[in-house]
Amino acid sequence: MYWRGPVLWNFDGRTWTQGRTVAGVAPQFTETEQAIDYSVTLEPHNKTWLFALDLPERISVPANLTYDFRVVRKEPVKARLRYEARSHLGYHANLHEDERQLQRALQLPPSLNPRTLQLAATWRAQAEAAQTEAAQTEAAPPPVRARRAVPLPGGKGGNRSLAGIDEAITRAALAYFNQQNFRYTLEPPPLGVHGVDDFLFETRLGFCEHYASAFVFLMRAAHIPARVVTGYQGGEYNELGNYYIVRQSDAHAWAEIWLAGQGWKRIDPTAAIAPARVERGLSAAVMNNAALPFMARNPPQWLRELRMNWDALSNQWNQWVLGYDTERQFAFLTRLGMKSITWQKMALNMMAGIGLLVALFALFMLRHLIKRQPDKVQAAWLKLCRKLAKAGLPRAAHEGAQDYATRIAAARPELADAIRDLASRYGALRYGAVQDEQAQREFLRRATALKT
Repeated sequence: MYWRGPVLWNFDGRTWTQGRTVAGVAPQFTETEQAIDYSVTLEPHNKTWLFALDLPERISVPANLTYDFRVVRKEPVKARLRYEARSHLGYHANLHEDERQLQRALQLPPSLNPRTLQLAATWRAQAEAAQTEAAQTEAAPPPVRARRAVPLPGGKGGNRSLAGIDEAITRAALAYFNQQNFRYTLEPPPLGVHGVDDFLFETRLGFCEHYASAFVFLMRAAHIPARVVTGYQGGEYNELGNYYIVRQSDAHAWAEIWLAGQGWKRIDPTAAIAPARVERGLSAAVMNNAALPFMARNPPQWLRELRMNWDALSNQWNQWVLGYDTERQFAFLTRLGMKSITWQKMALNMMAGIGLLVALFALFMLRHLIKRQPDKVQAAWLKLCRKLAKAGLPRAAHEGAQDYATRIAAARPELADAIRDLASRYGALRYGAVQDEQAQREFLRRATALKT
């Protein structure tokens, strides 16, 4: 889930900025597919842009869709805002891009990062030579060779064969990030005047902004139009409210390149270095969780449940308040018997309502925070796992009973029959449709009697 925000075009060697808007250029969607409708509750951030899934088609509040697919309002968002949106997960974006835009997407500051410029020039020369050789081979008589299609990440068209020079250079850049011992960290060392050179050839330590910036610089140096896109990626699912929470810790930066015949394509170089950052979030990508904001860490289960309960209640309140227009206010107060509305009556009713909400919330929290004790079968299995762990055979967090038993049998043949029997019994008792008390007692007896 890529939540699109500001798009950065201009680079002065240190900082990326949006730059000036090119007038008279309209966004173009073609071959859109995978439409998805959703609602967003946006916290105030005092900026004019709104966030939407890549790429947005329409939005329910007054806002403009810019030439680079940003959603922008005239006024800053100074209060919580709720809006409906539709996005397409498959698309061709600006297939026939304005030449002025393409030139903007190629500009680089002069006399900076010579090593990076040389690397990009090498990739360009190699890709052109490879294409020339391939063309000569195809022009020759049989034998005929089958060419394998290599996927390019992001958007519609990602499964097309990469036969062109620009696609080959893109693959070379992603392979460079993947194979040259780059690491994802929130505490990178400082960079010098030639910051991209320092990052690509010396430190090789950074987070998403470093990788997106370096990748776009490489693409432009290789004469491929590119730009940096910022926003958020991912989110934490709240089962109680059936929605995703997107926090500041989910802030992300990625790249877009323009390819002839395909338009703007999303490329996330961070995924080449730390795929866990894209697949499972920030906490999965960094070694030291202490460097993360508290809400971005992996808390204990009881704390996570408490946090989700509170957020679900807060979200319900926000949705009710945001949709509480004047007409609904008077209808609600009339149903409460307040035909003549005064501040005194409003205050008394508000206090009574808050007291009722607090009482209901307390009951709700008590019901959901009662610690669920595992059943006897599960408790016996977990105890057995702890016993085996002390014997040097710990169970991995992802390892099921059968896989665990297979591994133990290989490591300790004398336990093979017993542990396989216990794993089989555990699976039947834990997940079977029919529960047999005698079978449970036999499982408990055997699990307790196993000697490690």
